[in-house]
Amino acid sequence: MIRNATTEDAQSIHELHTRSVRSLCKEHYSEEQITAWLTGRTPEGYRGIARNEMFVFEDDEGIKGFGHAIAGEILAIFVDPDSINQGIGTDILKHAIKLATTDQTGLVKLKSTLNASGFYSHFGFKVVGKGADQNGPYLIMEKKFN
Repeated sequence: MIRNATTEDAQSIHELHTRSVRSLCKEHYSEEQITAWLTGRTPEGYRGIARNEMFVFEDDEGIKGFGHAIAGEILAIFVDPDSINQGIGTDILKHAIKLATTDQTGLVKLKSTLNASGFYSHFGFKVVGKGADQNGPYLIMEKKFN
């Protein structure tokens, strides 16, 4: 089930985010990059919760993933590493696309980690650029929806 994230979810989201980055990104990013990515992150830092931009995928066992989307852009999709390849990421992406396509253009952009670009490509997102920040390199991807 997908539902809006609440402030009560912030700790679980933070823990899931940390586990996901440490596990799923380790083949594409150095330990130093991963540490920089996670340094300073706190449950209070998920400001999209208060703006109703974040949502969670939850089942009987708890939160298995989360997303963050605004008009025209998907800001985050993370899945618990113990729950990958179960369709959760797909469900989160589809929900994020619904939220991101609320503007008139139908163009959805995102910054993909190197390890997630194949996932987004599978759904028709194309690489349109590259970038890097303190977290390391990323791919700028987009897709036009009718």
